Amino acid sequence: MIQPAQRKVLYLSSLGGVLEFYDFVIYALLASYLAKAFFPTENALTSLLATFATFALGYLVRPIGGLLFGHFRDKIGRKKTFTLSILMMAIATLGIGFVPSYAQIGIVAPLILIALRVLQGLSVGGEIPGSVAYVSESLPEQKGFACGFIFFAILNGIVLGSLIHAVLNLLLTKGEMLAWGWSLPFIIGGI
Repeated sequence: MIQPAQRKVLYLSSLGGVLEFYDFVIYALLASYLAKAFFPTENALTSLLATFATFALGYLVRPIGGLLFGHFRDKIGRKKTFTLSILMMAIATLGIGFVPSYAQIGIVAPLILIALRVLQGLSVGGEIPGSVAYVSESLPEQKGFACGFIFFAILNGIVLGSLIHAVLNLLLTKGEMLAWGWSLPFIIGGI
């Protein structure tokens, strides 16, 4: 039987997984708008490839985030590093929602976007292993269930991002999405 304190740890750790993957997946879902806002070229395919290269960079730095957070997890504790990883993701995601476009600030816009994606990747690399370790230690008799619940929550983050993307596409025109609508899911995720 899961105790109330253990249930709280499980739910809060799972919420972190929902938010982390919501924030991470909305970038991919909004790639066509981000391509036009941050990587405008004569060739739409080139813009989209630059956008997905930036997305991939977030995945490539995940192992580095795991190493960094793993080191600090042992030094300052799991709860603090777990909280830091979620805070990093929230700040980076909110930042993406407020980055001016290439048309507004030029080459600085995609550079800021790339830096924020790196922060997102580092935080995901620290959050998932941290949450799994934290709930495993907090629910020693229910490790399998606890870890499964974390991954269930991660999938819910992907679903939530997909739903918000679908709702925005229903409510806003393509022009509104390109002008400002693409930033709403990032602002929501950051908050």
